[in-house]
Amino acid sequence: WRLHGSPAYAFDAASGTMRCAQAVVKEMPGTYGPAMKLGDL
Repeated sequence: WRLHGSPAYAFDAASGTMRCAQAVVKEMPGTYGPAMKLGDL
């Protein structure tokens, strides 16, 4: 796994807090399918 792009910040009005998110990517052989569990890769 590696970080991709820049982190993004957004205000969460429901909780009144700021949230931070950043994409992570992983190169793997084969083709992605919706039944794959990403945490198991």
